[in-house]
Amino acid sequence: MRALARRTGVSAASLLHHLESREHILRVAARLTARASIADISSRRMTTRVGGQLDAHLPRATAELREVSVWLAWAEFARHAEFLQPTVGRWHLEERALLGESVVETGVPRSAVTRAATDAVFAHLSGLRLAMCRPLQPLEISAARESLREILLRHRCRRSVA
Repeated sequence: MRALARRTGVSAASLLHHLESREHILRVAARLTARASIADISSRRMTTRVGGQLDAHLPRATAELREVSVWLAWAEFARHAEFLQPTVGRWHLEERALLGESVVETGVPRSAVTRAATDAVFAHLSGLRLAMCRPLQPLEISAARESLREILLRHRCRRSVA
């Protein structure tokens, strides 16, 4: 709050007065971060080769890891701050919908993209993002992409055997 006040040249008390409450400011900041995250994924999906849209859900370069790390921090904060849970929850639903579309675009039949399957891929994706943002020995971007492809391949194999 103080940093925002310094950057805008407005007192922290004035910011709080005009923006209602600390919780409101945090919700707005989380919403802006979520929108930027969804926009980044959507942009990467548009510039990714056909069949590779799943890769759009992971950062392409080390410079993009900071934004991923910030979003992970918001998600963790929301676990303990009930007022943020609707904002983070909406983002997760929106990303899951994009993720489902990305899975279909890799050739998986739409009928096979169930909520349980999307949740499994989303959980794997979340774990990869966390591993990529580790302070010590972070998972390499190429290894994360390969892991994501591997889980999709396993899902396809399981569906064809069933």
